Amino acid sequence: MLMSDLAGRGWAFPGRNIVVREGVVHLWGTVWSSDQRDAMRIASQSIPGVKRVEDHTIPYHIVPGL
Repeated sequence: MLMSDLAGRGWAFPGRNIVVREGVVHLWGTVWSSDQRDAMRIASQSIPGVKRVEDHTIPYHIVPGL
């Protein structure tokens, strides 16, 4: 259900970065902004049966001069 809700949304993670176990959604990967991370968390929390969301994401850092 979560993956179909996220399909086609530019801010969503690829499916390989979302793991669901026993009602707990684990978000993994690199995020471009806190807004992107918050959108994924809110979308995950809105799914019936989700007990909690654990955020394991890290911010993407742009290296100046590259």
